[in-house]
Amino acid sequence: MNKNFLKLYLGQGVSQLTSSVLQMAIVWYLIAEGASSLIIAFSGIMAFLPQGILGLFVGVYIDRHDRKKIMIWSDILIAIASLFIVIAGVYGEIPIMLIMVVLAIRSIGTAFHQPSLGAVIPLIVRKEQLSKYAGYAQGLQSISLILSPFIAAVLFSVWKLEYIVFLDCFGAIFAIICIMFVKIPSHIEVITNEVNFISELKEGIMILKKEKLYRFMMVGALFSLVYMPIFVLYPMLTLNYFQKSQWYAGLVEILFAVGMLVGAGILSKIEFKINKMKIISVATLVMGICILFSGLLPLEGFIVFVILSMVLGFASPFYQGLQMTIFQEKIDNEYLGRVMSLSGALMVIGTPIGIALSGILADIIGVNLYFALSGIGMIAVGGIYFKIAKS
Repeated sequence: MNKNFLKLYLGQGVSQLTSSVLQMAIVWYLIAEGASSLIIAFSGIMAFLPQGILGLFVGVYIDRHDRKKIMIWSDILIAIASLFIVIAGVYGEIPIMLIMVVLAIRSIGTAFHQPSLGAVIPLIVRKEQLSKYAGYAQGLQSISLILSPFIAAVLFSVWKLEYIVFLDCFGAIFAIICIMFVKIPSHIEVITNEVNFISELKEGIMILKKEKLYRFMMVGALFSLVYMPIFVLYPMLTLNYFQKSQWYAGLVEILFAVGMLVGAGILSKIEFKINKMKIISVATLVMGICILFSGLLPLEGFIVFVILSMVLGFASPFYQGLQMTIFQEKIDNEYLGRVMSLSGALMVIGTPIGIALSGILADIIGVNLYFALSGIGMIAVGGIYFKIAKS
């Protein structure tokens, strides 16, 4: 095991877990405070939109500066912003507007942190092992998805929101300490000329076109538009369509994460000899089929839905892990920050748009039929990926 990767992702795993717990706790807090569905939707927009907008530009900065320092300062910004919720909670009620501002600041920090993390991996992991370590990273994410619902439920029942926020601050501090002990080689020479964001962003796009990855990235944005709203509606399919309790809704999400953990384990063990884009296209097709049939199931088909959810989770790492690996393998490190940032921005920007559209459509046609339509859309996206892989 690569010791630098282990140090880095030990911190990232703890931070990701505490952040997942906090995300759930904030939504539950807003619901407990009687916030409307519009306010809850707005909290999702505040958590994603700044990251999406900034992500279009910050990659140029990431490519020109020390990525290790960028990750550290991003985590410091996130921790300091969260402390304002802690202070407000100690001295009285936590204003909902303060929560929105903190979510936006955390999103800004994430806009710098995530592409920096993605661009650092090829500096500490050999190119031929990138797929393997992508599996490890996806495994940590799935463990977080498994544990966070239980931890959030327990903590929210005994702690106030400000204490859970304080726990996330410790998660960020732990991640910072781990990053400080990671040896990351420099990826740049000293740059003295001024930054021209537009021209250097165009340069990154030209690199994408040269490596035939521009269409690949744009289809990733389409994937996000179709796929991400499914996670918002997943509990609704269990609760409203299959008429099951909250416990069953939580079970479905945990079993999805178990499937994801198994897929990530296999991804970390296999050395791929075939075109990774073809694997991504197959994974997308499998995910689309699972979502399609989930929407077509009769009311008594809940057990089949649970199985389909596990298969959906199993296929997920082969999409998410290999998508990042393709960029890491094909793009020179001096351009990787802006490419990772731009790709992440396009996917994040699509998320609130997709969530808004999904809410409207699900109300009109029913959540089960929306799943079926999304499944068809995913299958179409998988077909586009396959066409790109053959070109």
